[in-house]
Amino acid sequence: MAIVELVFQAVVLGLLLLGVARLAIKLPVRRELRTAHGLVAGLLLGASAAALLWLAVTSEDGRRLLTVIAALVLLYGGWRARPAYGAGRQLPPGSLALGPSLDAIHDRTFYRDQAARFGPVFKMSQFGRPVVCIVGIERAREVLAGQADCLSGATLPYNRFVPRGALRYMPRSDHRDVAPVFRAALMRLDFPSAEPDARAAFRAVLEQMAADSSGRPEAGIHPRDYWGVMLLPALARVFLGLEPARPEVGRIGRQVPKLELGRGGGPLWRRQVREALDTTADVLRNATESEGPAPGSALAHLLAAEPALFDDPTLTKNLILILRLAYGDLTGLFDWLFKMLSDHPDRLAQLREEGPAAANTVPASAGATDAVSASPVAGTAAGGVNGHPPTLAERIVMETVRLEQSEFLYRKVIRPVRLDDVVLPAGWLLRVCIQESHRSADVFEEPDRFDPDRFARRAFSRAEYSPFGIDSHACMGARL
Repeated sequence: MAIVELVFQAVVLGLLLLGVARLAIKLPVRRELRTAHGLVAGLLLGASAAALLWLAVTSEDGRRLLTVIAALVLLYGGWRARPAYGAGRQLPPGSLALGPSLDAIHDRTFYRDQAARFGPVFKMSQFGRPVVCIVGIERAREVLAGQADCLSGATLPYNRFVPRGALRYMPRSDHRDVAPVFRAALMRLDFPSAEPDARAAFRAVLEQMAADSSGRPEAGIHPRDYWGVMLLPALARVFLGLEPARPEVGRIGRQVPKLELGRGGGPLWRRQVREALDTTADVLRNATESEGPAPGSALAHLLAAEPALFDDPTLTKNLILILRLAYGDLTGLFDWLFKMLSDHPDRLAQLREEGPAAANTVPASAGATDAVSASPVAGTAAGGVNGHPPTLAERIVMETVRLEQSEFLYRKVIRPVRLDDVVLPAGWLLRVCIQESHRSADVFEEPDRFDPDRFARRAFSRAEYSPFGIDSHACMGARL
């Protein structure tokens, strides 16, 4: 009997250790372990595992207790991992296992595969927190609009540093007050006056990039090292009204990398983000007092509407966050544009031949229409600029955004939501899978193919193509 018990204990504990080991070798975990805080967490977990193993080896009662705990963990995890888990409570299908949530981080087809298997509404787990995923923009828009009182922003930790919250996470009441101020300022940006500075900054960095690349024909260079240097002066001019030669641009540029908005952390991270926001606000205040921002910039329009802007940390910090988010989004977009044009040299040759402002001369395919969306927001996305058909340069950007730069939206369910025949429980997260919706074969012919001309052959509604958001918290610059 003792041998049977010992074998049972070994099997149960071995299965738990095997499960932990399978999680530990997954790519996201290995990447996290390379970071300082990940290494500390790994060492603590390793020490805890070693202590438990020692207890199991040296103490019979300890081994029995660990076996019971391990068995309960395995049974509970296996029960929750069943795709049919919660069907009696009308939960969507899909697995709440921890392993798939780690796979989703680097598996670019994960959410599409889940939707193909379980349907456009399914559940999953993100590090133990249950999530309902929706594929399909039209369905998601209906939920966000019709169930707005049951949903709230799923905030990232940096939101705590803004008194009334960052624009994308603000409660609806605050958003109605603050968002129009920024939307009006961004709608009135004077791009023509800022264009010479932007062109000069871009050209100087691109020339340096070409020279560095030529000097390292085998090793090559990392393009992203150059995008930020190129973008910061242009963004500082457009948003903050600072001429590129002003020293304040460099001071702000040194703070931008410290605003690590995609993560949270301990005291060091919190102090770093707070100091970066406060330092940037002080630089802007002093720059404005010594020499006002350039006319037509976002800061100039904001000060005209709110003269006490710098006395309101909600407004000041949201302006800084807009700059930081634009910086991050555009460096990512430049990465993908660089890759797309490198992978499709025919398009690069066509672009060089026609020029970025060339008229749309793409022949319509059989059955195609040349309709242009009249929606101000969708018009930018699907109908070019100011209602005119998009140029080749615009189509390349739009197709790149469709394929790679429109990822997801998150909301937190604060009251149960009924969607068709399933229920989204309170406390769960809601993920709108924008990228997967933009790869729907029902909307886009050959959805995985890079085809900028699809935007010349027809227009797409906001229910089909919506890269800038789908509800009242959509991107402030969507109409640009």
